[in-house]
Amino acid sequence: MSGGWDRPPQGREAWEEGPPSWLDDDAGSQWDGWEEPIPFDSFEVPVFPVDSLPSWMKHWSQEVAIAHQVPIDLPAMLSLSVV
Repeated sequence: MSGGWDRPPQGREAWEEGPPSWLDDDAGSQWDGWEEPIPFDSFEVPVFPVDSLPSWMKHWSQEVAIAHQVPIDLPAMLSLSVV
């Protein structure tokens, strides 16, 4: 079934001529000017003001946070986006 369509190389045959040009050792030089990434836990964030929520939303957020093992910020913000 040769309809003139060339199938792109796959598997081992894709590497027969060597690695692709985008894997050159010099390709990493474009990233040399970037700063080191800042880890998420390297700074303090304020505690979410859960006491400012209505009582039913506060309790719901606390229970969801416990059940799903997530910070209370997540269910509290999601509940605020719905209201």
